[in-house]
Amino acid sequence: MKNKNLLSSVALFSELYNNSDSDIFDIIGDFILGVCKIESKYSFTSSELKSLMASTFGFDIPEAVLRTVLNRRLNNKLNKVGVVYYFEAKQESHKDSIKDKFEIINREQKDLFQNLIKYIEEKKQRKLTEEQEKKLEDNFYEFLLDNGYSEEYSNYISAFVVKNENDTKFRDILLSIKEGLILYEGIKYSPDLNELGNWKNSLTIYLGTEYLFNSQGLNGELYKEIFNDFYTLVQEINVKNRGIKKTIELRYFTETKLEIDNFFSTAEKIKSGKLSLRISKPAMVDIVNNAKEISDIALRKTLFYKNLTNLGIYEDDYECSIDELEIYNLEDKAILEEIEKISKENNKIFNEVDTVELIKIFTKINCLRKGHSKVNFEKCSYLYMSENSLARYLGHNNLLKIKDGDFTYCKEMDFVTTKFWFYLNKGLNQDKNCLPKTFDLINKAKIIISSHLQSSVVEKFDEFSKKVKNNELSEEEIKIYNLELKSKIANPEKIAIDTVDNSLDFLENDDYLNRAYEENLLRDKRLKETEKELQYFIEKENLKKLEEEKKIFESEKLKWSEKQTQNDRNINNENIQYFFKCLIPDLIIIIITVVTFRINSITEWLKTISDNITIIFWLLLVVLLLISQFIKSNFIDKTKVAEGWKILKSLRYYSSDKFIKDRISYHKSNYKKTDNLS
Repeated sequence: MKNKNLLSSVALFSELYNNSDSDIFDIIGDFILGVCKIESKYSFTSSELKSLMASTFGFDIPEAVLRTVLNRRLNNKLNKVGVVYYFEAKQESHKDSIKDKFEIINREQKDLFQNLIKYIEEKKQRKLTEEQEKKLEDNFYEFLLDNGYSEEYSNYISAFVVKNENDTKFRDILLSIKEGLILYEGIKYSPDLNELGNWKNSLTIYLGTEYLFNSQGLNGELYKEIFNDFYTLVQEINVKNRGIKKTIELRYFTETKLEIDNFFSTAEKIKSGKLSLRISKPAMVDIVNNAKEISDIALRKTLFYKNLTNLGIYEDDYECSIDELEIYNLEDKAILEEIEKISKENNKIFNEVDTVELIKIFTKINCLRKGHSKVNFEKCSYLYMSENSLARYLGHNNLLKIKDGDFTYCKEMDFVTTKFWFYLNKGLNQDKNCLPKTFDLINKAKIIISSHLQSSVVEKFDEFSKKVKNNELSEEEIKIYNLELKSKIANPEKIAIDTVDNSLDFLENDDYLNRAYEENLLRDKRLKETEKELQYFIEKENLKKLEEEKKIFESEKLKWSEKQTQNDRNINNENIQYFFKCLIPDLIIIIITVVTFRINSITEWLKTISDNITIIFWLLLVVLLLISQFIKSNFIDKTKVAEGWKILKSLRYYSSDKFIKDRISYHKSNYKKTDNLS
């Protein structure tokens, strides 16, 4: 980091600005008084003060601004002799609070940075060297300041920020730094702070493809909200500067239109089945999935351009003339070779086609500027705005600059939004939910992770496709790799605390897919083992249940069989009784006959009645026998009589335990569950 105190200083600047009614000049005045106390230096020139502010607070504030503050805001607290300003030390004792607050903020930020180091060391599983910590500090500064193209630790920094999304203190620290940087950058690069509240310089901004898609919400809700924040500021500037021509013009080059046309054409091919969707940008997925028919895509394209027109965003078919190209052309074979070399050194794939296309766009910007790029943002007149990582890298690469100090040809939207916000003097001490979404560094972190995931997935998918083509992967590997790659595509709003570590692992470890494959195999193996154990458990439980049911069944069967056997015995008894009842008439006749002819007194008595009494008796006996047979034939159940006789013949068996066992066994063999319902 150029000055380790700068982040603490800007955070303090933000705190003072938000917690008082003071304006920017008053806050700078407080810092001037603070530096006098901290450095115990009470006389200096504006040049010396500039150096003191830089060494103490890290502020690089223009001398003109410092002189304005000294002459207009602190003139009653100093004396000026020539070019030297004199302060009275005793008047500034109350400014110890600046020093105290600065030290508190500095400690908080150091603790935050130490937590970042700890987080990265845990992820890398090794301690960072002193040189690596310094590099990380520089990258963290660049992340917070949007100062250039951060590469080495940007994924770790972004993941760390997302991981602490719900930590209120952490968010407050980041917000104070971001707000302070907005104010500081505005002071540092603004030619005249007295003109805050207006933007008067004409500026034509050429939007890259992704920003045009964002304007329609094709890349997700967060990107659309960020675009809307930017567009609202553009409208406000144009409304304040009413004229024949808009102050801020929004355009896109023919190259961008061709890219969009090809994008929709590819979507049609995917919908028609000529191409597979595979790994695609969120915008492509949105277009394809929301089209029921191929014709819907053509209609979506027409509406897309119509909506751009409604927003006042038009195509510019500008082409550099031959004369302009001779002077302002940036295309050079040596530059391409150098960029390719740098890409290989950083293990990045060099895309010559995309690089050449972007350099052509930068050449157009250079032609439009007529080579006048040694200016600040406010006076650059023409700017290409893109979130494309290659465009951002090339935009900050000195290889494409004609002179040292030239303002870049390409900037990202959050930079421009911040500048407009400051110049319109919108202020920061308001409801934080009303601030542009790009001011939230957590949103920025999510965008970086999402963007890097997109690039990394496409890169890895190309490698994956080559391996598939060369038959280097099994069907199982193809399936798992494909699913893993598709699962990593995510809009910024889907990057969350519980998923960011996995995203970081994917971005930073080349063996992620191989590990994912092995983990999937292991998971499948464990799943099968679990299923096997579960099946065994189920079978065991089922067997146990069957055994219990069998016991219950056997118990019920035995009870029912015993009951039926008892019923059989009761029926047998009834049949025997019935058999004997049926014998009663015969027995009576036999008894009468025996008694009559065996007892002499009765016989003699009968003879006294009639000499033919014997004949009469036998006739009467025959009648009784006939009556008995008639009754037996018509009123007696022969089956029961037969059963009774059968039982009587085998009475020993039917009255034994063996009969009971046999009947129980018989009934058990014929038992059905429904028998118990009756």
